[in-house]
Amino acid sequence: MRFSIILFIVLLPYSLFAQQRRTISGYITDAQTGEQLYAATIFEQNSQAGTTSNRFGFFSLSLPEGLVNLKISFVGYISQSRTISLKADTFLEIALKSDNKLEEVVVKGNSGSLANSVSLGHVKISSKGLGKLPSLMGEKDLMKSITILPGVQQGSEGSSGIFVRGGSPDQNLILLDDVPLFNVSHLFGFVSVFTPEAINSIDFYKGAFPARYGGRLSSVIDLRMKDGNKFKRESSLTLGPISSQFTTEGPIQKGKSSYFFSVRRTLFDLIFQGISKLANADFEGDVIPFYAFHDISGKINFRINEKNHLYWSFYSGNDKLSFDYINHTQWADGKNETQRASGTIQWGNLMTALKLNTRINSRMFLNTTLSGSLFNYGNLFAGGNETIRDNITEKNDFSFEYLSQIQSFGIKSDLDIYGNTDSPVQTGVFTSMNNYLPGRQIIKRNDGSDENASHKISGIDYGFYVDKKFRINSQTNISAGLRNVFQTIVNQKTYFAFEPRLSANWRQNDQTNFEISYALMTQTIHLLSNGNIGLPTDIWVPSTRQIRPETSHILSAGMKKTLTNSLKLSVEGYYKRLNHVISFAEGQGVLDVGENWEGKIISGKGRAWGIENELRYSRSKIESWISYTLAWNERKFTEMNRNRWFPYVYDRRHKIDSGVIWQISKGWSASATWTFQSGAPATYSGLDYSGYPNNLSYSVSDFLTGNAIDASRIQYYKKINGVRLPAYHRLDLGFTREWGSSEKRRALSISIYNVYNRMNPYLIYTKAKPNGTVGMKQFTLFPIIPSISYRVSF
Repeated sequence: MRFSIILFIVLLPYSLFAQQRRTISGYITDAQTGEQLYAATIFEQNSQAGTTSNRFGFFSLSLPEGLVNLKISFVGYISQSRTISLKADTFLEIALKSDNKLEEVVVKGNSGSLANSVSLGHVKISSKGLGKLPSLMGEKDLMKSITILPGVQQGSEGSSGIFVRGGSPDQNLILLDDVPLFNVSHLFGFVSVFTPEAINSIDFYKGAFPARYGGRLSSVIDLRMKDGNKFKRESSLTLGPISSQFTTEGPIQKGKSSYFFSVRRTLFDLIFQGISKLANADFEGDVIPFYAFHDISGKINFRINEKNHLYWSFYSGNDKLSFDYINHTQWADGKNETQRASGTIQWGNLMTALKLNTRINSRMFLNTTLSGSLFNYGNLFAGGNETIRDNITEKNDFSFEYLSQIQSFGIKSDLDIYGNTDSPVQTGVFTSMNNYLPGRQIIKRNDGSDENASHKISGIDYGFYVDKKFRINSQTNISAGLRNVFQTIVNQKTYFAFEPRLSANWRQNDQTNFEISYALMTQTIHLLSNGNIGLPTDIWVPSTRQIRPETSHILSAGMKKTLTNSLKLSVEGYYKRLNHVISFAEGQGVLDVGENWEGKIISGKGRAWGIENELRYSRSKIESWISYTLAWNERKFTEMNRNRWFPYVYDRRHKIDSGVIWQISKGWSASATWTFQSGAPATYSGLDYSGYPNNLSYSVSDFLTGNAIDASRIQYYKKINGVRLPAYHRLDLGFTREWGSSEKRRALSISIYNVYNRMNPYLIYTKAKPNGTVGMKQFTLFPIIPSISYRVSF
């Protein structure tokens, strides 16, 4: 009885207050396609209250009863105004029309602008804007385009891996429809798995991470696949020198459900095989290569009723590189000998997600996701010879097989709870089961087989998060969040991670904002890699008794200032401390992963700090930008470099990016980008001497350069990453011509990569001189490369 009285007294003020307020909720969509609009603004002009739509277009705003004047806006769309006599909770469906005038001008907002800074460390990237940038070999690559942002670096040239504020490739959480992908590269890193035609929105975080994101240390790349047009069937075909792509979308039930489907595949392997057959080519004694990759992605969505919406999305991608060699020899003594060899490297991703959106009531929105993600890597080499003499056959065969795999199956529920404030409480629970196969080696010979396999390891991650933005006054906002994660390795150990998130924003005036943020991030899975040359020889392993989860403390602060209506300046500084980062011990590598793989790994520390500056101009038909990043990135391992700090392999002291996108006329556009960055650090020997007697001397060849390597020579290394390669810089140009009607449009794109033919070093190799000193030689991957692609939409 006493508890009931106390509860009544506590809830009475809320009940009385609630009687004076009503809730307007609903969805914001694109009037042309029916796709939900994320981050549309809903503003009530009398009370000066406002909110934004969530990732599924839903919004909720609590207002006093009476006459309300709403203004609904989204960048690149025509704003709407609604006047409502609010006497009860009201549900609205608002469809905004695209502003065709703005679409013709590339630079206006998120609809066409390349990057729109939302807050400290958060950038919304436009897939339409990326389509205007110069491309490499006709491939519009989302991952490579992110590298033009300050604080983001590309690895080796041609690689799709990115490195954010001192992080490594595995420290980027890459989500496709809320599902993590573990490898996002094709063609050894030359091309990523994402294309602008398949992606609706991209949110990139390098700081001030919301609590709903976790599991990685350095960045979040949240990509949303297109839902598909609910009113009209549309298709497009793109032809390029590397691959071709077909995309189609349209309604299943007009206005209520739709589909999206896209497929991309290489063509040069089919052309090569066709020409070989027509020419009746004889490749005996030659190595016959084969390479192909493909992507298949799709999405289906159904509006079950006014309160429930169902989505199913999937992605499948695969790369395969193989070669065959066969040679027949007939000797003078009558012996017939056949030599043969074959090899295959294959890797790929498989992803699927099932989502259910539920509008519980006008103030609560629930999204539940079931997901699965798989990454496979395999390497097979087989060879042998067959000898026939006097009708007696002798065979000598062998094969080597290597396999690595990671599987992840998850379920999570995200709940938005809207109160009487501008922003909701965002909370959720999640769990995932991860299965790891770090590496399995199978060697087969005539006399039997030898298998060196690491055990499969299973782990379960589970936890919850909560996030809320508070308005302190008209100038100050604070966002506070907490993420708790438990990781249990089956039959081994349980780790607990406590991850607070805090950020503050102070608006000095309409032109100047100051922000500061702190985040503690935890990563329970690790990546073992042999290097950064784009080969997918990457092994994912979990935390174990011997290997602790990686952690990072990230502190960042910045200022954004609007200098004029067209000119904006941003400055951000950061400091990141990394703990328990791992590396192979010296002399170990990916193919050494087996039964005792944990014993071949060492753990250390990292630190990174820097300052990022960007000046962005946007007016009329021109968008341009220039950015400069000054950064340091170091690692320290007890077992390496005498326990001293050394530059990390991705350390770049200086980085400059500049570019311009110019809409020349309605059908013509041009773009140019220029990038400069300090040379990569590298480890090379300073002394070379003989380690074997001359009669044991032998040589092997480097597979990439073809240069001879004298294996009897021993190199002495003074310092890890103590040498800097020459600086990297290049200029790219692009031109696009679009024409046609609304029913059928065509686009022709011409790009020139590395216009002034800069011989940037892909790698430096050493060559010993007779006097024992070591000389260096440079290998360049990409000279000037012109390309052309053609797209037709119908």
